[in-house]
Amino acid sequence: MLAGKHPEEALAWCRRAAELRPHEPRYAYTLAFFQNQQGKTADAMRTLEELIQQEPAHADAYALLSRIYETQNRMPEAIAVCRRAAANPKLSDPDRVRFQARIRALTSESPKPY
Repeated sequence: MLAGKHPEEALAWCRRAAELRPHEPRYAYTLAFFQNQQGKTADAMRTLEELIQQEPAHADAYALLSRIYETQNRMPEAIAVCRRAAANPKLSDPDRVRFQARIRALTSESPKPY
């Protein structure tokens, strides 16, 4: 509710929620989402990497991290995140298939060397 008019306050509340409930992945994910929205990309990536370490079955964390790399035109890193997710047996089969499809899309979009 605060994000539109008071983004810094919203970010502070998200950070606080993530600190109070470190084992609740939705708080860390929300924190990373708002960090990214506010241009704190490095913080968002760090938050997502920590979340993936703590909660390796959180498919949305992999997806957001990959999208952040894509928006920075860092395709090798985006593909690597998708590969980690696709190989992760803790993710559901549909999620793993989705990441495999994203890998194919990213590798076909990459410029080919001549």
